[in-house]
Amino acid sequence: MVGLPVISVAQEYVLSGVVIDQASNVHLANVRIEVNNTRLITSTDYNGLFTIRSLQPIRQLLITNAGYQALLMDVTDKTSPLVIKLTSARSRIDSLIAGRADIYRYIDSVMHNDQNAQMKKREENLLSGEIEMGWFSLDMNRVKRFNQFEGFYLGLGGHTNDKLSRYVSFGGYVGYGFKDKKIKYGEEISLKPDKGQHFTITAANNYETRESGGTQFFDENAGKLEPSSFRFFYVNRMDYEYKASLSISYKINNALFYGALQRRIIDRGYDISNGIQVLLPEQYNVSGVVFGMRLSPGQKFPLSAYDEDIKQSLWPVLWLQVTRGISGMFKSTYNFSRFEGKLQLSHTFSQMGRSTVQVVGNLLKGNAPYFEYFNCRGTYGNLGIYAPGSFVTMHPNEFMVDRSMSFFFTHTFGKLFRHTLLFNPNPVWVFNYGVGTMKTNPTYYFLPFMDMHKGFAETGIQINNLLDLNLYGVGLGAYYRLGAYSNASLKENLVFKIVISFPGKD
Repeated sequence: MVGLPVISVAQEYVLSGVVIDQASNVHLANVRIEVNNTRLITSTDYNGLFTIRSLQPIRQLLITNAGYQALLMDVTDKTSPLVIKLTSARSRIDSLIAGRADIYRYIDSVMHNDQNAQMKKREENLLSGEIEMGWFSLDMNRVKRFNQFEGFYLGLGGHTNDKLSRYVSFGGYVGYGFKDKKIKYGEEISLKPDKGQHFTITAANNYETRESGGTQFFDENAGKLEPSSFRFFYVNRMDYEYKASLSISYKINNALFYGALQRRIIDRGYDISNGIQVLLPEQYNVSGVVFGMRLSPGQKFPLSAYDEDIKQSLWPVLWLQVTRGISGMFKSTYNFSRFEGKLQLSHTFSQMGRSTVQVVGNLLKGNAPYFEYFNCRGTYGNLGIYAPGSFVTMHPNEFMVDRSMSFFFTHTFGKLFRHTLLFNPNPVWVFNYGVGTMKTNPTYYFLPFMDMHKGFAETGIQINNLLDLNLYGVGLGAYYRLGAYSNASLKENLVFKIVISFPGKD
């Protein structure tokens, strides 16, 4: 659970200024400013203006913005207002060509940025669940989690890190769900034969829960420091999967490729016969292969090996994934193809804020069991936590489809209100729309279902960062169900959520 810090009365240090483009003198909006290599982070408003309030002296700023070279600035003896000029990334390349002196300055700046990036990485590792204990990293995501199917889960897990070997890693975990009363476990070994660690070979074996009808791309992690991972809190139908896999991933430039050979045996996790006394298979063998890739052609040039944020890409980021069930492979009895795709783009408008668009498409063809179909990602629940990339007013498993297209849109209006050390309100508009149909029914499935062929729509308003704790913010949102699937009464269509946001990840 998120705890609130204890705040004592102390002197408040204030520093303000403006960030502009060095060549054109245009004021730059939504520029990220990190203070003193700590968790205190702010950004410029539409006019390029910023104000920093801190209980500690303000000594150093790291200013970063997509398309510009990072600037590490000593402000120990500087007073307000500051005028900070950023140089475009192209100008940095030109300056490198100009002479050796510029090259040495560039190397020096990279060293500073790399130190800051490593510190940032350690902080995010701690929040997302990685705690280094010498040559071993404890995975806190394996220690505890929660969803509607397992209830509270407690366990232990982790892996060796680079302090033992940068070329090989061993890991494992074991845990118990108090609602489903099942033990889960797994082990893996990963090899990284190249010095740049771009090429990874992983052999794994586990017994774990999997969402029935869920969509999860190969590079997603339910415990990652991402608001979208909050969707897993609402999952209420899961099955049990024995999986042995051999996977290969390779990263080159701004592309990531993945492939795996999988032996998958699924045990039913809930009563799909809806109480009807019928003979159903005890297990489903859906063994086969999976291929995936992620392309981010306009990705911001990383400051170091640790600093990678595809959400800062200047161009759309594309995910594609194909899961192929192959009849006869490892005694599999199913032959199907499951196609999943996702396109995401964020763009900042100088005077109007930032828009984020995510489009998700799914298609299933062939003979497949029920859990390979798609549940449309509903996360209904009043005063729960908002999960972007899901339908807020849709109940989990309200729909089932074998093909669908979903559109998720948010627009952040920026800092329109006066903010203080802890109060930094940020209004956001949300609009989501999805449509899906069922062409072929799943095998051995007896629960009632409906598809989404009429089109599902919802909209909402959020106020993010009503409580701004620098590393994360807490806000509130209200969302309304629209269109053909709306309910008769206003109360049944209206949903309220708590909004947790992280700098650069909301």
